[in-house]
Amino acid sequence: MNRILAVIALAALAACKKAPPPPPPVSSEPPPPRNAAVAYAQSLAEDVQKAKRVAAAANKVITNSNNETQKLIQD
Repeated sequence: MNRILAVIALAALAACKKAPPPPPPVSSEPPPPRNAAVAYAQSLAEDVQKAKRVAAAANKVITNSNNETQKLIQD
């Protein structure tokens, strides 16, 4: 019985000595990525958005060029 009480007391003492984790830092910036894979995925997503903008601009230039060519052909 004494051994059981001693084990319970030691477990309670160990639980009390564990410090709670520190609170997360308060910042206006988002927290950094948890690991390199997340950072890489975010970088790829940004690259995809840039590529979409470039493709849209290129399509606009091509469309304008085709329209100008059609005007020249008709004249």
